[in-house]
Amino acid sequence: MVQRIIVWIIKLSPSLKRWLWKFWYNLFARKLGFHAFRFMNYGYDEDGFCPDLLEQGEAERYSIHLYHHTATQVDVLKQNLLEIDSEEAATGWSAPKTSEWLELAIRKASLNFFEERDCSMSEGGTIPFMAMLGEKYPDAQFVITGVLGPNSNAHGPNEFLHIPYAKKLTCCIASIINDFN
Repeated sequence: MVQRIIVWIIKLSPSLKRWLWKFWYNLFARKLGFHAFRFMNYGYDEDGFCPDLLEQGEAERYSIHLYHHTATQVDVLKQNLLEIDSEEAATGWSAPKTSEWLELAIRKASLNFFEERDCSMSEGGTIPFMAMLGEKYPDAQFVITGVLGPNSNAHGPNEFLHIPYAKKLTCCIASIINDFN
């Protein structure tokens, strides 16, 4: 009931939604000290731009807002423009809610090997292989993780992996798999 009231209030005012969005993400960024939160999208543009999208278009809502914001903030008259469109764009993938056993297994592994409680985040990127697996196995549980951080060289000849961290993460995954049995 409370959730419905909050959603109703937020729908009345997109600026309230944006303010709440910024407030919560900034709060989490300070509390968790997690630098990636600084790059999150804060929601709708002030001009109230909110297109009606089909259900399959919802996955692209924030990129549409970003494109709209950028396109309307730049004076393109008498400018030479190059517009690039990717033919390999994917719609992304929305993971199912994490089951209780998996949440507990992740928490236990994090406490055992990192001596800290687990934390997670979702980001706007996409891994096409995960979308395919999600379609084929809609009820499956996934743990998607990695060891890249600032100054990493993803997919390069030297990814600058932090070996002690990678070892702990490997132990965590082994522990989670063990708890699956």
